[in-house]
Amino acid sequence: MKRRRASAFWTALGVLVLALLGISTSLVLANQAGPTAVENTSIADVSTGQGGQQLYAAPIAASEPLTVYFPQTSQRYFEWFTYQDDFEETNTGWPYGSGDYDYGYKTDGDGSGVYHFRMDTEDDIAFVTGLGTAAGDFDYRADIRLATFEQPNYWYDEYGILISPRALDPLNPMVDGAYTFHIKLKLGSGNVSSWSIAKWAAASKGTRTIIKEQEELIKITDEPKIWNTLLIKRIGNQLSFWVTRQGAGDLVPVWSLTDSSVPYFVYIGFYGAHSLDDNGTYRIEFQYDNVGATSFR
Repeated sequence: MKRRRASAFWTALGVLVLALLGISTSLVLANQAGPTAVENTSIADVSTGQGGQQLYAAPIAASEPLTVYFPQTSQRYFEWFTYQDDFEETNTGWPYGSGDYDYGYKTDGDGSGVYHFRMDTEDDIAFVTGLGTAAGDFDYRADIRLATFEQPNYWYDEYGILISPRALDPLNPMVDGAYTFHIKLKLGSGNVSSWSIAKWAAASKGTRTIIKEQEELIKITDEPKIWNTLLIKRIGNQLSFWVTRQGAGDLVPVWSLTDSSVPYFVYIGFYGAHSLDDNGTYRIEFQYDNVGATSFR
């Protein structure tokens, strides 16, 4: 009887071990088979990144793009993401402080949270990026406005958005390779303000190349406290630049160019520059809000 019971025990134990091995093998094979199909999702194509490395976009619900506030730019694969900031919170990773000018978060007089530069010295120039990045094909947009009324006449003050191959410290910005898309304020009441596109070699106006500059009456405004919206879009190696003003309707494209030197990942941020009027000194403030960057693949 003892031998029969022992034999039955070892037989049952062997069946259990084989069953467990089968489950483990099934799991391994399932993992090797790749992701399973997900209903009602939009799955980006497998594409090739820098160095010929494949990039895979995980499935994301078509009606709800993934929103992240701290993109993992160190990863070599790509996830579809959207970066957003309305500056209602003051701890979202943008620099703040004082140097030659004031920069950082602010609650404006109308109660809205904004990012701002406040300048009062001739040739003050500001470049800043936060935690936000864009990658591959992307749209980057932000609202920008002049926020001060006291200047007697403008002297080509400038403010806008930028993309940069590296993060920018406002106290020591290394801007070589950065693009700005900005508004250049009119010289005086008899002139017209312009939109302008520039590529920079260093943090000095003398080192930049003006790609295109155009006077514009309809789609931008230089009126204080009225918003302009600027957008930079990349598809492949092509950058296009879009603009509109508060109350003027949809964004419209104003220029495009091709540049294969722009890296796959770019940092997004703001630009501002101050000049003095020949009638005396004045302080000037630029404000930025509703930042958004959506990367498609």
